[in-house]
Amino acid sequence: MSEDVENDFHHVDFTVASIWESFIKSLEEVIFEWKLPQSKRVSPLKRGDIEKAVWDKKTKKEKLSFAEVNFTITRYILKDPGAGVTSPLEDETGDEDKVQALEDIMCFENDFLPQKMWLSSMGNVGQHPHPLAVWYGLRDFVIIAPNHDAVISSETRVKLLLSSLYIAVNNTNCSVPIFIQIHRASDQFYMGVCDGKEVRVDFEMVYLKRAPQHCRYLPGLLDVFKTKIASPISLEQILLSVQFTYILRDWTSYKWTQQPPDFEFLQGETIGVTELGRLPFGATSDPVSELYLYATWPKLVDSAVTDGESYSDFEPSKAPHWSVQVRMADQPACLLSDYFEEFLQLCHCKRNMKDLIGDLMECDSSGIDISTSLSAITEPRVPTLSQVLKRNKTRPKAVVRDGAISHEHLMHMLYFLFPDAADGGVKPYPETWGNSEETKQLEMGNMKTVPVDSLVWRLSIVMSHVLSTLGAVRAAAQLWYEFCGEMLFRWDKGILIPGVPPGFPDHRTCLLNQKLQMLNCCIERRLNRETLARKTSVELEKLSSDSDDEDEFFDCSAEPTGGEGGGGGEEAAAAAGAGPSRPGGGARRKQKHSLWNQPVGRLYKYGNLRLLKTGEHLYVPVTQDPSPKTEDQILEDVDVMVHLGTDAHAAELRARIMSASLLSDMESFKAANPGAILEDFIRWYSPRDWIEEEGIDEYGQKKGSLSPRMQIRGNVWVDVWEAAKPVPARRQKRLFDDTREAEKVLHFLKTQSPAQMAQLLLPTLLHACLVRLMEEERAELPDVMPTIQHIVKQAVRLGQQGNTAQDLPRYEDLSKEMTSVEEVIAQFKSLEHKFSPSGGEQSPELQAFLSHLMQNTQVDVPEGPRGPIGMKIRCMFAEAQKVAQMLSEYDLADSSEETWNSPFATNFPQPHKRHFIMRTHAKRPSTYSIACPQRLSAILQKDSFRLAGCFTQDITFQ
Repeated sequence: MSEDVENDFHHVDFTVASIWESFIKSLEEVIFEWKLPQSKRVSPLKRGDIEKAVWDKKTKKEKLSFAEVNFTITRYILKDPGAGVTSPLEDETGDEDKVQALEDIMCFENDFLPQKMWLSSMGNVGQHPHPLAVWYGLRDFVIIAPNHDAVISSETRVKLLLSSLYIAVNNTNCSVPIFIQIHRASDQFYMGVCDGKEVRVDFEMVYLKRAPQHCRYLPGLLDVFKTKIASPISLEQILLSVQFTYILRDWTSYKWTQQPPDFEFLQGETIGVTELGRLPFGATSDPVSELYLYATWPKLVDSAVTDGESYSDFEPSKAPHWSVQVRMADQPACLLSDYFEEFLQLCHCKRNMKDLIGDLMECDSSGIDISTSLSAITEPRVPTLSQVLKRNKTRPKAVVRDGAISHEHLMHMLYFLFPDAADGGVKPYPETWGNSEETKQLEMGNMKTVPVDSLVWRLSIVMSHVLSTLGAVRAAAQLWYEFCGEMLFRWDKGILIPGVPPGFPDHRTCLLNQKLQMLNCCIERRLNRETLARKTSVELEKLSSDSDDEDEFFDCSAEPTGGEGGGGGEEAAAAAGAGPSRPGGGARRKQKHSLWNQPVGRLYKYGNLRLLKTGEHLYVPVTQDPSPKTEDQILEDVDVMVHLGTDAHAAELRARIMSASLLSDMESFKAANPGAILEDFIRWYSPRDWIEEEGIDEYGQKKGSLSPRMQIRGNVWVDVWEAAKPVPARRQKRLFDDTREAEKVLHFLKTQSPAQMAQLLLPTLLHACLVRLMEEERAELPDVMPTIQHIVKQAVRLGQQGNTAQDLPRYEDLSKEMTSVEEVIAQFKSLEHKFSPSGGEQSPELQAFLSHLMQNTQVDVPEGPRGPIGMKIRCMFAEAQKVAQMLSEYDLADSSEETWNSPFATNFPQPHKRHFIMRTHAKRPSTYSIACPQRLSAILQKDSFRLAGCFTQDITFQ
């Protein structure tokens, strides 16, 4: 029994599947699940299919593990651009045994597929299309890759995985190539297999850091290819496709640069002020970093070309086909974007004006005469524009102390902001206000900013110049302080502010513009009031001189008193005992007004209406203008009304606040119409509350009565009318106290911190940046305009929600979008500078070429190296080579005149990459085998050497 137990312990059950067999079975299940054996042949590939069509990536992550390594299976299959997955080809030839992969690798249409080289170089993960599609021209393949950081590098594991793959493919008759990723993912090293009914395809690869000595040129690569095929009979001719890649990094005279603005140019007499109103634009360094030139020789025969160390037929200037691609610089510094970003940084500033310019704000009275001591109230300590205005020559000058901005620069800016102070009016403001063509095109009218080229518009641009060029935050604080001082001076002297749209504060504009409009309204009211006071004094003197005139006067107007009803008014007047009739039957003598009850403040007669009690004409009175309010004042009023409550006392108080304007109008009406009653006022002020009735009164006008709304008990209108006294508008307490409102505006401006000041100007600066982008926008860049329109929509939405510190992150997002637009435009302008002819005129061919080049794709050069664009590229490379070799004796100015046969045409650097593709048909492994496709791709670079081979053999009689 002990022997039996021992035998049972050492018994091995070979019917149980091993780990290796389980792995193969799992692989076969995936192959059948994806229906890889049923893959049918599809239409042949066309040029650009692999590059431009959509790839369908199907990934399966399950418990597919082997040797303690988990794997991920991914299938890459090319979709038809308009119909999804490629459709099967109607096989009319009956050639059903052909393998689709073999047809793809022998197709010449998709050799040397372009890749986005600025994102990744050869050997990095994430290229599009996949490197296997580039090296082999495949449209459908599967990759088995280890998960995470697992690396398969030992030869034993590689052979075991390949054996598993061979078994699974053979058992399933899978005709789709399947690859195994070996080594690290960044190495892009794959080995695979594909199985047909009669042939088997092995995909092998070599990857080295340095090319072997015998493989540096084409003859050595051909020997490797022939040796690997090892056909028992002589090979057919080998077809070659060759591409050399050249990189241009030194642009020499073709370099495009733009210097940042320098305020030293403001010293000029004719340039400085004009340029102040324009924001800078463009990249400070060349946004185009490199140019890749691809010289291609398609479909050559190996016996017809020579390539060696001493001589090579692969001269780029003689290549039949050229294509180029550019690599853009990463995040180049752009002037417009930098201006806006610095302004956004100012919005986060925590310092106040006193911390920044406290020494300038302190008034030094030692250099000021006592007679001019009041000037400290209206003029700031920093030199203001008022010092430029004409003054009394005997008036002593105050001591001038420069701040962060020099006196000369400050004067240029102030003349630009206030051109009315300069002799001749340097760059005056437009006479009519409207939006620019760019604003209309983008429908930026809904943005909460200001009209183009208004005072706030100029101030925002000048402030951005100062912030970026003349001293950062301290200079910006000084300019704002100077601006506030000028506002105080203009209010004190009664000088209107230029560059501000007329009228009441426009709530569609930004808050700062509304404040300046309010200040202008105050100045206008003050000037009008003073003018009216002078006229009134003259009228009173004339009235007192006419007080001794006759006691009675007659109305000689020919108007009938019967109104529409004819003589009904005369009969009614006689019946009412209104007084004796005028001569002629239709006229009636008016009573003379008492000296203390004279009508005052009349504008004109209000139609044919007469007062209901006296019968005199109803006159429209001179009333006080409505009180203008800025947006923040309206919000304050609403807040006060809301916080009053809902009880009876609050309702009464709310009614009194709202009836201030009504009381003023009633008093003006009583002064202009002595003897008037509430009904007379209602007929003029609110005609809808006067309901006409049948019949005509004694003065020939229709009878009527007040509306039910006006007859409610405790009506506010009745109470206000009883409290109103006949006081003309000029003698009333001002509804709009221009002095107080002006002081509010000046206090508002003076108390703004640098951050608050920047937030006030930020919407306008954004508007100016968008207009600048529109000026530089090009039709060859179709993606620019939609981006600008999106920024406009976001800006409009920000303006509708209000401009607060909480919105700054959204402005930062808009800044990033503007940066991307500016980069694209700067890149295009750089390409224009490089490729445009000396005359500056661009042909449609060149415009199309530049437009395609901006799409980050590989673009064919029209007419190759012999065309005008090709000649320009050759000049670039030749000039760069001359500079690199320090050949100063050659006149680079004559490079544009070089001819095709000149030595200048061959002046190219060593190729950055050489790519050889070799194809042939060979019988393997025996003489009676069918001729099968063979392919080898060789990629030689300075720091890498790669061979990607596809070798096919007949397995029918193996």
